[in-house]
Amino acid sequence: PVRAHKGPFSANSGSVDKQQFLAAGGNPHIRLYEIANNEHQNPVLTLEGHTASVTSLGFQRDGRYLYSGSEDGTIKLWDLRNPTYSRSFDAKAPVRSVTLFSDRDQIISGDSAGRVTVWDLGGNGSRSSDGFLHQVQPRKGSTGGCLMQTSIQAVDIS
Repeated sequence: PVRAHKGPFSANSGSVDKQQFLAAGGNPHIRLYEIANNEHQNPVLTLEGHTASVTSLGFQRDGRYLYSGSEDGTIKLWDLRNPTYSRSFDAKAPVRSVTLFSDRDQIISGDSAGRVTVWDLGGNGSRSSDGFLHQVQPRKGSTGGCLMQTSIQAVDIS
């Protein structure tokens, strides 16, 4: 088991090829560990770019790219050959969940403001320079006279 990370995890994911394990702690850093090597328990790569806790992350199918969402309101795309992010999207609210729609080169995010947003990774269908494609926000509900706003906790594509 990997024991090098100190503190609670807020997000974690394993790579597709099962050669690496990705761990993001309750801080803005993302650390990549090699699980095949039991003796080397230090991260093989640390990614820095978020300014608040990482809440969601995952690997692109071939394991070359990683995507992450954070309480800082951003979604970042990382090329694992370089320790800096290659793209950043501003969700304008703390991001709770991100998932990759790989067939369409899109990332889908859910945030604390209740929005589900589709972001263009390839720049092919984007109507704006920030990668924004489409957004859905459920209506605020009413329960007993109190307005309720729903925070999106998870998004997934099947």
